[in-house]
Amino acid sequence: MIRGYPFWSDALAPTTPTIYDPLLRNAITTLPFRGNSRKQKLMGISVAAGTRTLANSVRIKIGNSLPDYRYITVPLNGHQHDLGGEAQVADVNYFDLGGQEILEGEAISISGQGLEGAAGTGAMAGVLYVDDLEPEAPGIPDGNIVCLVHGALAGGGDAGNTLTDLTASLDGRNLENNRLYTVFQTVLEPEDQAIEACIFQCGNNTLSIPVGKMVYPRAALQFSGLEYNSGNVAWWAQAAAAGGMICYMYCIESSISGGPQPKNAPEVQSIQSLKIPGTTTVGELVGARIPSMIGGTNNRANLGRGMLSPLRR
Repeated sequence: MIRGYPFWSDALAPTTPTIYDPLLRNAITTLPFRGNSRKQKLMGISVAAGTRTLANSVRIKIGNSLPDYRYITVPLNGHQHDLGGEAQVADVNYFDLGGQEILEGEAISISGQGLEGAAGTGAMAGVLYVDDLEPEAPGIPDGNIVCLVHGALAGGGDAGNTLTDLTASLDGRNLENNRLYTVFQTVLEPEDQAIEACIFQCGNNTLSIPVGKMVYPRAALQFSGLEYNSGNVAWWAQAAAAGGMICYMYCIESSISGGPQPKNAPEVQSIQSLKIPGTTTVGELVGARIPSMIGGTNNRANLGRGMLSPLRR
């Protein structure tokens, strides 16, 4: 399963950023020991900058004895943390790091900088993606597309400069109790402050979201309508200073077998995407299409579609 570790630095001097464990929400410097597999894989990184300049970058390596040439440098000029005077973010914010094997307990080395060791300008924040090689996240089911809009650009939905419980700012609509909601895409937009962490949680499953758009090839987070309506989905966020944010969370609504089915809700349907060259369509992300008790298809020929992606081991 993919774990996203939020990290942030309020200076690029160069500076070693603070990295959070998304489950325990505390600062870490090594990969946590968790589950049965000690092996893990370094999958990718999302990063956003506070200042738009060609010089800013972040470099990353994980390992206790790797030589410095194994650092991988990623530029920071793609996604801003202050959208007050900028266009809304629509581009995918993800850089593939190849899935190299790493181990729990190894040191995480991240540096926010200018050009290769020189001082940079402003701040940075992002998410480091690691496959923990525990049971793989389920595929994205077929069904209806639902968009939840969390947060606000000002007022009570503001994050603070420490991890703030924003659960009260989740989208207030009621979902169908006996249906499953699977996150497949997010868009996170900040008001005017660096978003240093944005973590959603349901049970022991977490989803760390970067600024910009992120597309998930397997279930990033799943919750039932009953869990959402009962307040069992939580949201924590942190900004450089008090600032608002909006998170657009795109989910697939699918049926849960057993129990009473919604009588007045729209039927669960099948994704029918057009393939536009150069774009990622929802149809590419949908995995095994199984029969629905209310609607949908039984198209097992599509088993595995959309699973060959940088985030899948």
